[in-house]
Amino acid sequence: MRIRRVPDGWQPPAPPDGLAGWQRPVVAEPTERPEFDWASRGAMHVGTVVHRWLQEIADAGPERFAPARIESLHPVFRRELLRLGVPSPAVGESARRVSEALIATLADDRGRWILDNVHARGAAELALNTCVSGEVRRLVIDVTFLCPDGQRWIVDYKSSSHSGGGLEQFLASEGERYRLQLRQYRDALARQYSEPIRTALYFPLLQILREVDVDTG
Repeated sequence: MRIRRVPDGWQPPAPPDGLAGWQRPVVAEPTERPEFDWASRGAMHVGTVVHRWLQEIADAGPERFAPARIESLHPVFRRELLRLGVPSPAVGESARRVSEALIATLADDRGRWILDNVHARGAAELALNTCVSGEVRRLVIDVTFLCPDGQRWIVDYKSSSHSGGGLEQFLASEGERYRLQLRQYRDALARQYSEPIRTALYFPLLQILREVDVDTG
């Protein structure tokens, strides 16, 4: 293969008519994505593994994952967390939290309702592109599905936990933190579906489904 040098002062030719001024659109993650300053990197990796296995459970069906099976997957969770960068001294506790989150979700009526794979027109880890303020952004929706009453739900999993008092304040704060993100999800799906769309956060470790009104605040 021969390499030819261009002469000094060379400039590319002008673009054809109709392409002048064209620029490739910028693909960006949402700039308003919430900062995880409150969570350690290990906690984020726990969330990643929990998300992956909630998708696996939704695809296969919750009835196939008894608590004993979740516990038997503990070594798998450890390996996945190690690959993500969780240090060895912390990986045992992190894997335990993954198991706890999955078992809690399966023990919760609302958690099983979200994971039910018989929902119409449902999808987990749904990736799509949307345009926000002139930028093309890639979004990934944890789970969305259509209910028999004709309403579509978007649910975003949050693997954070909360202990002590102030639970309602914590939930309200999380709703505010993720309101804009959920609004972007809603607006993106509204371009594809005509049915009413409701948005919510689900906290596996707390067994709480918190609906978020994205048109307020």
